[in-house]
Amino acid sequence: RDGPLLAARSSAVETPSLWVARMSNVGEVPDWVAVEGALAPRAELQEVLNTLTCEVRSFKPNTLTEVCDSPVEIVIIRPDPAKSVHRQPLFLTPHGGPHGVFLNGWLDFHAFFAATGFCVVCVNYRGSVHYGEDFNTSLLGHIGAMDVADMKLAYDAAIGDLGCDASHAVIAGGSHGGFLSAHMTAQFPDLFLAAIMRNPVTNVTTMSGVTDIPDWCNGECAERDLLPTPALYEKKLLSSPFAHV
Repeated sequence: RDGPLLAARSSAVETPSLWVARMSNVGEVPDWVAVEGALAPRAELQEVLNTLTCEVRSFKPNTLTEVCDSPVEIVIIRPDPAKSVHRQPLFLTPHGGPHGVFLNGWLDFHAFFAATGFCVVCVNYRGSVHYGEDFNTSLLGHIGAMDVADMKLAYDAAIGDLGCDASHAVIAGGSHGGFLSAHMTAQFPDLFLAAIMRNPVTNVTTMSGVTDIPDWCNGECAERDLLPTPALYEKKLLSSPFAHV
């Protein structure tokens, strides 16, 4: 109150910028003023970013809908499709967590791949945050099934609705995103030309014996029952990409 406010603003196709305002009265809508020159991109970068578009689309899931049937959103960053001569190659990416989220915010590696011609499709599969508690917790006990099904639907939407080039598709992710990238390449080995898996989870059973987060392994595979039973170890294995190799 009575002091300056400082905020950052960005989008998937707009680098972060700093804005300042002063609020003198409670409930007053402040007038924001950009801080000139702060974090401003170079002219060459801005010229490239001006050619990119960002949109959010959603689709209805078709698997485990009795657990959660809420729409799944994808954030799409790509060169303007109206100006593209050829079908755009696909860069499909799930976030980690699994309880994370992709926002319409600046991520330099997404902008980089879009600037090189890819249609970057960021998937907020069921289990992501920012969509309510039920959406977030619906994935518990269903990793390797619910999230994989959402990723496959996102792939189908990218090829069908967005018109991406099915012969030039890449999948990339880290941690649980690596887990899903491994699942997708193991279960659908003919879909992708390349896969980038950073610190992926490939076998939840063996991971649970050496990791410092064994509660994650049990909790994600067993809903709310954390007791390490033989049946749970079997489920952890069957939930893993390793089971499909």
